[in-house]
Amino acid sequence: ATHPLPPGAALTLLPPPGASPALPDLIAAEAAALPLPVPPAQASLLLIAHGTTRTARSADAAHRALAALQSRGAWRAVALAFLDQPPTPAEALAHLPPGHVAVLPLLTSRGPHTRQDLPRLLGLPEGAEGGPWAAPPHHHLTLGPPLGEAAGLAALVVPS
Repeated sequence: ATHPLPPGAALTLLPPPGASPALPDLIAAEAAALPLPVPPAQASLLLIAHGTTRTARSADAAHRALAALQSRGAWRAVALAFLDQPPTPAEALAHLPPGHVAVLPLLTSRGPHTRQDLPRLLGLPEGAEGGPWAAPPHHHLTLGPPLGEAAGLAALVVPS
């Protein structure tokens, strides 16, 4: 069903946040704000996006952000994982060096994916947040809030 706009109202279709060239800056700021017990240069960053197997282009924005963050060299290593396509969080984690890992979900809210699926895929208890959490055999994870809660997200898509 369609719903007409009220008289005098306008509808503006905004671009997705992934289309913004400033997305890596926002991700970097949110990741740097996580309460890690070591500086970022001594830790790894694991970005986790939703992903889908329905279209290959769905992961383009996440891959662009990954490349931008890797080129900055602020973290010991930066990796990308997905909930619904490979690599999984566990697969990506297995390729990171031992030690502390900041985990930043590139998701919109604290829904079932962040409260249930993501902790399960990382071998953590349901509802796990913050950290560090031991992730055998070689990692300690600090789980950040979903990027959708970042104060700067709206500025990426809403024209000023």
